[in-house]
Amino acid sequence: MTLQIPIPEGLDEATVHDLDRAAREAVAIELYRQGKLSHGKLAKFLGIGRGQVDALLGRYGVVDEFSAQEVADQVRTAQQLRRQAS
Repeated sequence: MTLQIPIPEGLDEATVHDLDRAAREAVAIELYRQGKLSHGKLAKFLGIGRGQVDALLGRYGVVDEFSAQEVADQVRTAQQLRRQAS
């Protein structure tokens, strides 16, 4: 699917490229906030590494909130991986 946004005439190519990038980021961030894009899909959508996603989310003020159960699950998984590595 393609979204088309009319761009005013007279803008230079670099400005149009910047607008395209900003629009893609804004759409992707909103979809992420709504839970419609995962962290990995957000990275793929924008063509960036998963590590860069965290910096991008920070720039947009998006903070992931985890439930106590999700944190406990992550700790348990980390402990299991640590035991397996030993």
